[in-house]
Amino acid sequence: MMRIIVITDTSFAASEAESIRILLLEGADRVHLRKPQSAEADMRRLIEALPPELYPRLTLQDHLQLAKEYGIGGVHLNARNPEIPAGFGGLISRSHRTRRKTTFFSARFSTASPKPATEQGTHRTNSERHSRRASSIRASQRSAASGRNTCPR
Repeated sequence: MMRIIVITDTSFAASEAESIRILLLEGADRVHLRKPQSAEADMRRLIEALPPELYPRLTLQDHLQLAKEYGIGGVHLNARNPEIPAGFGGLISRSHRTRRKTTFFSARFSTASPKPATEQGTHRTNSERHSRRASSIRASQRSAASGRNTCPR
């Protein structure tokens, strides 16, 4: 069975609570609140702006102690927050860097997913890709204009 899990942006948005509410009411299974630099008070404000009946369909990545207090349905473990909060009995997910760990973590957690490439230091933006491609094309054009027959790498 396929599930729709939405992961929020790392910064807060003006109407974020309303967007989360609509996503959950329109069919998203879970919303993962990913706010790694957030203050606890800001996370509380976001949670409290949502209807309490939606709390079980939320997952917290930071301020995990709020999960038990508010009845949040899941917590996401990571390097900053590697421990399950005391007394928490909901869903537990974890991200990691390697495929080998997917098998290891899948047997122990509700969800185990690879860490986004942007956090692994291997991500290139579209503009970086286009810039590299353009540089390669320009080098080829210069070689062709000079009469050299070279192939771009």
